[in-house]
This record gives sequence, structure tokens and C-alpha cells, in this order.
Amino acid sequence: MSSFSLYKQSRLTIYWHPQEQPLILTAQSDPVAYRQVLDYVEKTTGHSLETSPSR
Repeated sequence: MSSFSLYKQSRLTIYWHPQEQPLILTAQSDPVAYRQVLDYVEKTTGHSLETSPSR
């Protein structure tokens, strides 16, 4: 993962490499993968992308 963006706490876009198409995840389209990426970001950076607890 080279970078990512989270739009309105609902759409997570993951950029692997500049030449590749990004992967777009939403909590509705793939809730397991969406949660795994949010957890990964929090674990590796120490920062949560969520503004309110949802667990």
C-alpha cells in the first residue's frame, strides 16, 4: 500500500502503485476487508481513522 484516502468515513480507497488502478472498499460492499484495512492502519500508525467508536 503506497497511500490511501477515506472519504466521509464510508469509502476507503487504497493506492498500491501510481500505475495501477486503486482498490475501493466500503463497509457495505466488503465489510470484512474494510474493517481489516482500518485495523491495519490503526495498528501500524497508532491512529484510528474512525471519528466515533463503532465496535
